[in-house]
Amino acid sequence: MADTDLPKSVVKRIVKAKLDCLGEGNVQLHKDATLALAESAKVLITFITAASSDICKEKKRQTISADDVLAALEDLEFGDLVAPLQVALDAHRQAAKAKSQKRAEATKKRKEREGAEAAAAAGGGAGDAAAGQDQRPAGSGEEGGGGAGSGSGSDGEGEGGEDGSDEGEADGSGDGDEEKDAEGQGGGSEEDKEGAGGGQQDDGDEEMDE
Repeated sequence: MADTDLPKSVVKRIVKAKLDCLGEGNVQLHKDATLALAESAKVLITFITAASSDICKEKKRQTISADDVLAALEDLEFGDLVAPLQVALDAHRQAAKAKSQKRAEATKKRKEREGAEAAAAAGGGAGDAAAGQDQRPAGSGEEGGGGAGSGSGSDGEGEGGEDGSDEGEADGSGDGDEEKDAEGQGGGSEEDKEGAGGGQQDDGDEEMDE
């Protein structure tokens, strides 16, 4: 099949649909008849295209419109086709408009849903971040306070231990000095006594010799 040939399946469906509308659905369509109808449609399309192009050039335009095609049908003496073609054209435009509106509504709803999801995700992330920030200072304060308390306690114990040891050493040294002084005093008194006693005996011996 050449690029310019019409699909035979489409031509056959068009023909059968028309026969059904006429109440002659039992009529059979030969293969050659389908080919002849396809070629006739191609020739008709060619004539209408040429006439529509001439009308477009007369109006100094470069785009062939539906109105140009309708005018071409009038020029080719196919005026009886203009009314049904206009009805079909209006129905096609209405269907295309409804389809476009439906597509636009679907796109709008999708964008709104995506925006709401994005906003919800952003709000949830901000709430989690805020909660994390609220919890972190509290935890760090408690840990810091505990560390300071333990540090102060250990410092207090260390100071107390050092004070106690210093006091104990001071007391011990004091007691030892006192004992030494007492012993020294006692020893001195005893020696004095012995010296005094010895002096008295010597005096007595001298008196007896005289």
